[in-house]
Order: sequence, then structure tokens, then C-alpha cells
Amino acid sequence: MAAPVTRRIKRAIAEGLEPHLFASGYKKTAWNWHAVAGGVIRIVGVQLSSGTQGECGSFTINVGAYHVAIEARITPKGQRVYDVPWSNEPWPDQGTLSNRVGMLLPDPVDIWWNVDPETNIEKVATDLSTIWTTILQPWMELASSPRGALARRLEMRNPLAAAAFHLELGERAEARESVLRAIDSASDWWKANFRSWAVLEGLMES
Repeated sequence: MAAPVTRRIKRAIAEGLEPHLFASGYKKTAWNWHAVAGGVIRIVGVQLSSGTQGECGSFTINVGAYHVAIEARITPKGQRVYDVPWSNEPWPDQGTLSNRVGMLLPDPVDIWWNVDPETNIEKVATDLSTIWTTILQPWMELASSPRGALARRLEMRNPLAAAAFHLELGERAEARESVLRAIDSASDWWKANFRSWAVLEGLMES
């Protein structure tokens, strides 16, 4: 049986967040929700703190946008590329872009909702509903388009993603600039891998 704090957290999510997610086509697996739109796997994940047990605990929300075509283009051979959600994956931090809810605020701060027997769950649910409509949903829409993703390039997991987005948009000069920046800031091992990728894409000579 789930701990009392886990049941309270699930209730807050069920009342405040899930109605928005299910209305937008998300499907739930454990603590993650996935939706597929236009070649992008949109990911919303609830993360519990390590001390969540018994009556008390806390949680936060992570989001990710996994661009299937971009990942297929930049993922090293032999590593998995998701074309649809599989089991509970991809996780938010596996997204081409990802972030935590508090980092998306105008004044970024790491937000965790504390839950205990005295917590007003209805208020937490209202907070989650507001956070979705004002912060998370707009981020997801922006991060799901190539141009929007480039506007948030600092949230990209792989430095090559920006170059790949430019290539998808037909912007080869910008792609070359992006990959040169990635090479310049990478360690020696990654420099060689990034350079090989750029040669393969015709952005550099071998």
C-alpha cells in the first residue's frame, strides 16, 4: 500500500495536473506522462524527493521534448532512439530539451511542493493547474517546434542538437556555426565525435 504522503501527492496531481494532461492526449505510466505530436514525444514527469516517505515528503515537475528526427540524426550508432514512448521512457531528462518547472519561471528558483498531513491539497492542485496553463504548456508548445527549440538552446541535452535543428530548417551556415561552437567547448574525446558528425553531415571537410 502506498504511503500516506504518496496518496496525497497523487491526489493533488489527479485534481490539478492530470485533467490538463489527459485533455491534451497524454498517457500515464507510473510518474511520467507522454504525448506524441508532430514527431515530438512530449514528456511530463513528477519527481519525488529522496526523503518522501510515511506522512511527509515533497515533489517537483520535470518536462522534456524529445524530437524523434533530431535524435535519430545526432544519436551515436548503437544507442537507442525512441520513435514512440516505450514503457516508462523516455524520461524528461532524456528529451532533446528538458528542464525543471522552477527553472522556467521569470525569476528561476527550484520549486518543490511540500506535503504533510496539514497540507491543503486543494491549494496544491490549484497551484499545479495554474503552473500548467501559464508555464509548462507554453514551454511545451515552444520546445516542440524547431524554431522554438533553437530559442531555448541552453536546455538542449546534446550540443549537436542546435546544429541538427538548423539543418532541419535548411540553414547550413547556422548549422556549421553551431557545430563549431560545440567542438570548441568540448573535451578532446567529444571534439573528435562532433567533428566526425559534422563531416558526415557535410558541414566540414575530413
